Amino acid sequence: MADIVTGYAHLVGNYKFQTSNYVLYIYDHLLTLSDEVEKIWSQPFTLANLLFYINRYITHCQFIILQVEFHETTWSISM
Repeated sequence: MADIVTGYAHLVGNYKFQTSNYVLYIYDHLLTLSDEVEKIWSQPFTLANLLFYINRYITHCQFIILQVEFHETTWSISM
């Protein structure tokens, strides 16, 4: 039983850590959005722009996937 309680405590701590990281990431994204619009969106599309967009916006998908995983209730105990 102690292992389950410890595992749950670690899961909750990890969830809070991931959530706080995502909030800071969104905050940073909003702070730099005006620079992005000015310097990236107004330029012709290049490989550098593509890499920037992948780096900037795929990270949102990764954070969202992590948040959804924390709410998944169909995992078995053996995991």
